[in-house]
Amino acid sequence: MKFHYPLIIFSMVLFQQSLNAAEYDAKLTWDDVRQLSLPVSGVIEKINVAAGSYVEAGEKMLSLDCGLYTAQLKQSRAIVNGLKPGVETALKEKELADELFARTVLSEVEHRHAELVYIEKQSSHDAAQAHSEQMLWQVKHCDLVADRQLMVLDVHLSAGQLFSLKTDKPVLLTVASKKTMQVTAQLPLPLKKAIKVNQPVKVRLDGQIVDAKVSSINYPSANAAIVSVRFNMSAQQLMSAKAAKLIIE
Repeated sequence: MKFHYPLIIFSMVLFQQSLNAAEYDAKLTWDDVRQLSLPVSGVIEKINVAAGSYVEAGEKMLSLDCGLYTAQLKQSRAIVNGLKPGVETALKEKELADELFARTVLSEVEHRHAELVYIEKQSSHDAAQAHSEQMLWQVKHCDLVADRQLMVLDVHLSAGQLFSLKTDKPVLLTVASKKTMQVTAQLPLPLKKAIKVNQPVKVRLDGQIVDAKVSSINYPSANAAIVSVRFNMSAQQLMSAKAAKLIIE
């Protein structure tokens, strides 16, 4: 009878590892779940995503009707342009008044008057410029753009609805990380082995085993620990998975 010693040794190693490994029921969830909003109110003009959509970084997900903000921006810029000639004239008159006052040709009252006129003109121009920059900021924030690769979990409003920052929860979209997933398991204490953040572990999903790392450890009671781990996996695999196990070797 012929024995395959390498195969036997390999099987024994796997058997020993399985004895040393512990599996715990785990809850499969999305990683880095966030609720997205905008810093300005307005009517939703267009929604480019739906629940279950994948978006890339820089992709426009939603837009508000920016017509009012754009009109206000044009108006404010027109006011700024209209005030520029007055500022330039007041500056020249002030410079002339400075020269005449230095030569004792102009009285102190007249010199001060020229200074005050220039200050008033310049202040009005600066205020208009600040308002124009505010309008430009509002126009730029009419679009909700993805800051990274995302999975859209929920869209909370529809096109044509008013989005208002005055509501209790001004939320437009709920999103999660597209690249990483998470499982959470409750482990009994004391643990046979110490567990640390960033420690390598494994996750079993319907027969698939993937590498993961411990992301957080919480202790809700004296005899239990809540361990969360993150791992890279496609959203399609996550949506098809029905059961998860946390494997600690």
